[in-house]
Amino acid sequence: MTVNNAINANAATPLSSANGGTGLSSPTAGNILIAQGASPFTTVNLTSGQLLVGTTSGSPVATTVTAGTGISRTGGSGTLTIANTQPAEAWTDVTGTSATMSVNNAYTASNAGVVTFNLPATAAMGTIQQVMTGTTSGGWKIAQSAGQSIKFGTLSTTSGTGGSLASTAQGDGVILVCNLANLSWTLLSSVGNIAVT
Repeated sequence: MTVNNAINANAATPLSSANGGTGLSSPTAGNILIAQGASPFTTVNLTSGQLLVGTTSGSPVATTVTAGTGISRTGGSGTLTIANTQPAEAWTDVTGTSATMSVNNAYTASNAGVVTFNLPATAAMGTIQQVMTGTTSGGWKIAQSAGQSIKFGTLSTTSGTGGSLASTAQGDGVILVCNLANLSWTLLSSVGNIAVT
């Protein structure tokens, strides 16, 4: 026996969710429908730059992305841009005999003799310096000012102007991270046999 089910398209009451409808009359244009089982759908309106994010219980919610450290977010109508705001590390090839390092910068030593790199007088915790040999075999030395020191594993340079790190062969390089503003650095990574004094 064939059963014909007719739907009255002109009915004033919307078709219920239990019967395959939304249970809504004239939902707002542009809103997102959220199913609620046999209950009528709910709607979510997203404003510029928002996303729909799921929850552990209940319906998803409209939210704005929170920018973490070093990240920026810009939301617009139909757009969402996420970008890295950390400064790009700049590389400088030093062909002279000395240079004073700047925070978050990297250097190559390209002099026939030893290039002396002086630690920056002002450096915030977490800032980075890198040094490596360049196109020559002259090598490099990282010099300190009063009160400054560098930790290398269980070793530490002599505090102040008497302490230093130095390359011993072409290809040596180090990455230093400031762990105490203006005064102390930790050798995070190294290549070669670095001399510690």
